[in-house]
Amino acid sequence: MLTGTRSSMQEFFRKYAVLVSGAVMILIATLSTGGTYLTTGNMLNVGERAAAIGIVALGQMLVILTGGLDMSVSGIVAVGYCVTHLLSLNEAIPMPMVILLMILATTACGAINGFLVSRTRVPPFMITLGTFMAFQSLAYVLSSAAKLNFQAQQKWMIQTLGLSGTAGRLFPTILWITISIIVIFTLAFSRFGKNIFQTGGRELAAKMSGINTGRIKFLVYTLAGTLCGIAALTLEFRLRFCNVSSTTSLQIASIAAVIIGGASLKGGEGNVYGTFIGAFIMASLDNLMNLVGVDVYSQDIVKGAVLLGFMCLSTALSRRRGARELA
Repeated sequence: MLTGTRSSMQEFFRKYAVLVSGAVMILIATLSTGGTYLTTGNMLNVGERAAAIGIVALGQMLVILTGGLDMSVSGIVAVGYCVTHLLSLNEAIPMPMVILLMILATTACGAINGFLVSRTRVPPFMITLGTFMAFQSLAYVLSSAAKLNFQAQQKWMIQTLGLSGTAGRLFPTILWITISIIVIFTLAFSRFGKNIFQTGGRELAAKMSGINTGRIKFLVYTLAGTLCGIAALTLEFRLRFCNVSSTTSLQIASIAAVIIGGASLKGGEGNVYGTFIGAFIMASLDNLMNLVGVDVYSQDIVKGAVLLGFMCLSTALSRRRGARELA
């Protein structure tokens, strides 16, 4: 009886650990800041930050579901920044075209990753680490390591799309939620979504059943590039000015959001709602450390400890579940 109860508790925690973690994060943040965390203005800050992480993390989750890992996301976003900045300097190019070309550029970066991963036997981690260095270096060359200006794009979005005031601050979050819903339906109801899970879970069996796993991987990495471009759009609108080095945190934050959300690095296991809450937790953690005055050079220590803790927990729960299934 005791063993059954313990097993049920472990299964409950495995399924809902991310919800519990999110609730604990909110409680700790509220108590630590004397209620400041839950103010409207601060929650808008968290939403804006979480949206950028969350959109990139959705692409990262799709990649991880296939058993891969995309280490190049921050480099792809940096390329998107540069394309927007350079094209905006030419007033003859309409702003919708600037945005479209920027997203096409990041999609092309993702397609390069997808082609290399699907056509070679080199581990995705190594391939995307290499392309990250290439994309990041390209961004530095294109920008001359100078500050990038997105004011023209922001002005157009405010005037044309009515994104002023609160509407503008909610825009990234609404876009994030919309894309999350699209990904949920894609994974749940499309053949493509089911093939993603099968490719990551049992690739050999997927191949034998007629699934073109190489094509699935190519499309997943390409979509990850597209989502990096959309995330870049939200950051450009929010920041107005930045440089390419400001994207580096997205690399670890996106992976952490997926892991915190319960996905397995082995592939075939993960979901959108977990990734969504994971991105919220990472953004809240950043926000909390800023509110309580944690030194900027020490913040990565805290985030690293949180990520390691969730990875250890995920591994332990997966092993116990595997042992029960074998029994």
